[in-house]
Amino acid sequence: MKKGLLSLFLLSLLSRSARKSDADLLLWYDKPAASWNEALPLGNGRLGAMCFGGADAELLQLNDNTLYSGEPKIEWEELDISSSFDTVVGMLRAEQYTEANAFVQKNWLERLHQNYQPLGDLHLRFNSNDRDGGEITDYRRELDIANSLLTVSYRRNGALYTHEYFASHPD
Repeated sequence: MKKGLLSLFLLSLLSRSARKSDADLLLWYDKPAASWNEALPLGNGRLGAMCFGGADAELLQLNDNTLYSGEPKIEWEELDISSSFDTVVGMLRAEQYTEANAFVQKNWLERLHQNYQPLGDLHLRFNSNDRDGGEITDYRRELDIANSLLTVSYRRNGALYTHEYFASHPD
């Protein structure tokens, strides 16, 4: 009986995910990103970028999975946090967030806590005859997750401009 219910549940999940339309896998915005938190991500598992979506100029903040803080090839050793867990929870309940963060970094993570570091910024400037004149209309910045394609499009002086970005793992 349990196997039958589990199978029915799994089939239900699969049928729901199969019914997702491409529109469900599309993020779109009507203006360029003002900050990194608004930029759209693009990547292939090794190389990545945050795309801001400018019309006359584009900023791509690049990342490579081999660039990180810390030492290469560090293995996690067994760590027992049970003796200090209640201490950290107490700090959080007392809203001592800075102290809790410092304690966790020093006593739980130490130098094994690594973060990705940026590869660099790629600035693209588009040479357009309309660059110095004409209002930009119909701006759209979108990430098509189903097809791994990032597109920026807009109109200026009646002409449609489109920039497309993708990251291919095999290539």
